[in-house]
Amino acid sequence: MLELLYGKNSVYRKIKEAMIRGVTDQILIVPQHYSHEAERMLCEFCGDSVSLYCEVLTVKRLADRVFGELGGLAEEVLDESGRMLAMRLAIRSVSEKLKSFGEQINKPEYLQNLVRLIDEFKTHGISCSQFAQTVEENNGLISGKLVDLSLIYSAYDSVLGRNVKDPADLAARLIEKLEEGDYAVGKTVYIGGFTEFTPQELEIIRLFILKSNKVTAAFDFDPTLMNEDSADQIDSAFYGYVKSIERLRRIALSTGSPISEENLTEYDQSKVNPLAHLRRNLFRSDPAKYSSQCKAISLHAASDRWEEVEQAASEIIRLCRDENYRYKDIVVAFPDYNLYSGIVEAVFEAWNIPLFSDRMDEIIKKPAIAAIESAIDVILRNFSYNDVFRYLKTGLAGIPYEDCCRLENYVIAWNIRGRRWTSKEKWTMNPRGFSEPFDERAERELDRINEIRSRVMSPFVRLIERAPAGKVLPASEIITAFYDFLTEAGVDSEIRKKHRLYIERRELKLADEYAQLWGLVCDALDTCYTILGQTPMDFAEFAGIFKLLLGTLTVGTIPVSLDSVAVGDAGRMRHRNAKCVMLLGTCNGDFPPPVDKASILTDEEREELLSLGLSIEPPASMLLYRSLDIAYSILTLASDKLYISYPETTSGTARTLSYLAESIKDMFSLEINPPAGDERLACAEAPCFELAMRSAGISDSSVISKAAYRYFLQRPDYRDKISIAALTAKYGIGSLSPDSVRKLYGDKIVLTASRADKLHTCKFAYFMQYGLRAKPRLKAGLDAPEIGTFLHYVLEKTLDTVMQRGGPDDLSAEEIRSIAGTVADNYSVDVLGGMSDKTARVRFLFKRLKNTAIRVVENIIEELKASKFKPLALELSFGEGKQAPPVSVGEGEESIELVGVVDRVDGWEKDGKLYIRVVDYKSGYKKFDLSDIWHGLNLQMFLYLFALEKYGNELFGMDTVGAGVLYVPVKDAVYSGTRGLDDVTVRSKIDTALRRSGLILRNEEIVEAMEEGAKKRFIPVSISKKGLENAGSSSLANLEQLGRLKDHIDMLLRRMGKALREGSVQADPYYRGVRSDACMYCDFYVACRFDKTNGKDRMRYLYPLKPEEFWKRVGGNADGSQSND
Repeated sequence: MLELLYGKNSVYRKIKEAMIRGVTDQILIVPQHYSHEAERMLCEFCGDSVSLYCEVLTVKRLADRVFGELGGLAEEVLDESGRMLAMRLAIRSVSEKLKSFGEQINKPEYLQNLVRLIDEFKTHGISCSQFAQTVEENNGLISGKLVDLSLIYSAYDSVLGRNVKDPADLAARLIEKLEEGDYAVGKTVYIGGFTEFTPQELEIIRLFILKSNKVTAAFDFDPTLMNEDSADQIDSAFYGYVKSIERLRRIALSTGSPISEENLTEYDQSKVNPLAHLRRNLFRSDPAKYSSQCKAISLHAASDRWEEVEQAASEIIRLCRDENYRYKDIVVAFPDYNLYSGIVEAVFEAWNIPLFSDRMDEIIKKPAIAAIESAIDVILRNFSYNDVFRYLKTGLAGIPYEDCCRLENYVIAWNIRGRRWTSKEKWTMNPRGFSEPFDERAERELDRINEIRSRVMSPFVRLIERAPAGKVLPASEIITAFYDFLTEAGVDSEIRKKHRLYIERRELKLADEYAQLWGLVCDALDTCYTILGQTPMDFAEFAGIFKLLLGTLTVGTIPVSLDSVAVGDAGRMRHRNAKCVMLLGTCNGDFPPPVDKASILTDEEREELLSLGLSIEPPASMLLYRSLDIAYSILTLASDKLYISYPETTSGTARTLSYLAESIKDMFSLEINPPAGDERLACAEAPCFELAMRSAGISDSSVISKAAYRYFLQRPDYRDKISIAALTAKYGIGSLSPDSVRKLYGDKIVLTASRADKLHTCKFAYFMQYGLRAKPRLKAGLDAPEIGTFLHYVLEKTLDTVMQRGGPDDLSAEEIRSIAGTVADNYSVDVLGGMSDKTARVRFLFKRLKNTAIRVVENIIEELKASKFKPLALELSFGEGKQAPPVSVGEGEESIELVGVVDRVDGWEKDGKLYIRVVDYKSGYKKFDLSDIWHGLNLQMFLYLFALEKYGNELFGMDTVGAGVLYVPVKDAVYSGTRGLDDVTVRSKIDTALRRSGLILRNEEIVEAMEEGAKKRFIPVSISKKGLENAGSSSLANLEQLGRLKDHIDMLLRRMGKALREGSVQADPYYRGVRSDACMYCDFYVACRFDKTNGKDRMRYLYPLKPEEFWKRVGGNADGSQSND
């Protein structure tokens, strides 16, 4: 007998009636995704004892029951990953015969679509042989793709063979067992939750009608709606129901079974119910307008998806707090949950709303599986930096994060890759790169790094030994070796640790996921072992297959709490029981949700197969009714309240409300609620606290944020946080408190020359480098800093040796070159640790640098020979306990001390006075510029010069007078010219490229003492018959000008001291031009997030000054006379 039952929850009421009568052996067959909800509803309607009378089964679970009684349960059935693997092998076996499919056929999404198509064929009763016969009979008349699909279908069945079963054959095997056996005899069968049936499902129902006591098919559908003229039309929302009911009637008639029908649809007749009105009128051609005020349905707009979810979360909390709803009474549905899932999970967690989604998550996104996938990539891509550290940073490689960072710093510094990872030889390079000494501390650090590397690489080395790259082996050997690798690397134990950790933290959803992960990985390996067996392949081919399987695996969890908000796609939520339904994302084009028909077959090819007599799914154009059915079901699901919302923009594109929502708006004369303001954030503690933080210390904040601030200020558990926020607001963005200044910089502000430059370059960069002591990761190499260090070292040691041996005049050029070469070689051993373990590139660069250093030494020696100024000190240090005391400037809040090192101090004694010049070696292209001095850059040379004037007597035993400062380029000369230049021209160009820059005391005797001869080769001024040339040059200054320059620099330093004590760390980078600003090569640019395009952040323009303008600004004229301005 067949009973057709109509109405929401009608099936549960019928089961309860039978249960009361004592009827046992009842089964309720439901769709796979509806099983959990059906079990919950059955218990809710019938009580806990219902399990003694009725069982909820899906087709798969029904098959398990039948096979358990009648045989067949022991047969191995492939899971989804196994089917993908079987499809991959099937394509591999016929790849040479395929004509319509290219390389894309091996992509995961293509394989999945092929498996779905085989599913479709099988569920519609199209066997491999039937499809092949149809293709063969119509060969030449059908597309080449269908011929290829016939080959693939046949190959797929051949791969499966007799050892394993395809789950798509489950229904066919179940039908055989039901026909042969008597499982159905004596059963009372209910069918619920279906809108449509596949041919195989209809055959199962037919057999139950024939053999069971009774079959009741229940539909959540009001049959009175079938009286609508269009109900049986394909574009009707009810077409699926109408079609299914008609097919069941035909089956019953064909078996001679009686048919009864009963409508249990309930409408609340005690009052005018807007939701009942909606059910009866939503798709009517002439819907009746609702005459009363409607409070059960509301429409809402939101600025974007995030705000839309926050508004919904606010409404959920209000419903539970003010109207006594439970979380489980609420369903939140979306046309496509994938577009909202990340936002929903983040917002609901922050707002402390428990949620449950039955969506299965891909395990490939989990860190544990990412570790396995990246470990495979490590081998396939020859131990590249990205792959190795993607593997290590998953946290499942068994090494602490600190060790991972230590190893990463070394690998970045020395560009470790390839065989250097797996070599038996230990790494020997200095962990600090080229610029630091290789001392005992560095050796201990290197030992630690080698120990970490050994621990990480041991499992990889053993795997490579057992399955070498490119070597063809039986698949089973590779699979076994890879399993051993995973266990030796500790992936299994780390997953178990994570599981226990999440249990301790009460993060039960994550704990449940991690409890399943290792089992899923092992299942995937078992599937490979079963299907691949002795198939010959190399590790790369196995890796591709296994990664493909990992991409198909999913993990789901049971609800952490029974009282949870159900969230998901509208199509999956529509069968639930809900008092309140919240439908989000109802934009035109998104709702009703489009029919999901991703398929290998086009609509034309489907029509072609249908014309050949093969019963498959119709083209997408004929499935509009499914979209409308989903829309109707979700819009009419709620018993109490319906909340509809949409975002006004998505990804910057303006959106409009769905036409269906517009029709509801007109039907009930509703207004669309505009986007909510900050009040939405006041419903939950976490967002309300964020709202309060906005008001901390800010006078013009909103009324609601002020109220939130006052509320949390009264709570002891939040008082400290609020106080800190207020303190932060007080000092503002880019400011430190006095206490923080003392902790970061100490009680005394001490600057070096480089620190002073950094402070005037950008305060935030200074704070990062010298306050937080943040260090960028640097690659070891002979780059600018290391080159500068090397050249300074060679110059200092060489000149020291030369002076000890009598000076430049007492040594030949060859002897000086030999000294410089020896010093350079000593540096390569003492500082760089020798050249034997360095790359060919580093050895080449060092050889070139050594030659550069020797040429620079020769140039400086030639200058010293032409000068009466002789070196007095090399690497002269200023600071506490150093050769010279620190330079002190200012008092009180403006006080500051400068320490540092002068590269070289030269002196010339004349008339009882010692004239000194400060020499700074520059390995870059920087030249002296008075504009820099005005803007606070490159002050160190003058600071040291003025300090030496002050302390000269103590240092050198006589009064000192500042004679000038010089920048000496220490680099190879670069010049332009054509081939065939004569030696004199070449020498002139080299001299020009290596000419010093700086500022020299305007005194002919001093200039002549610095370099003898009228035409100066080294210093930036000359003497003619008329006296000093370039009188207004930036390279000359008299004593009065130097005095004013000292005052200007003192003022800049006091200003620096005050800025540091005030805690200013605001990003204020300088700008000189499109190719010169402080941000271009800043190590901390990412951290400060300075954005000169946002209209708020501003750069400081360092405008150029001509010498005469500079001297005028500091209080004088270019010739040294007093300015009248």
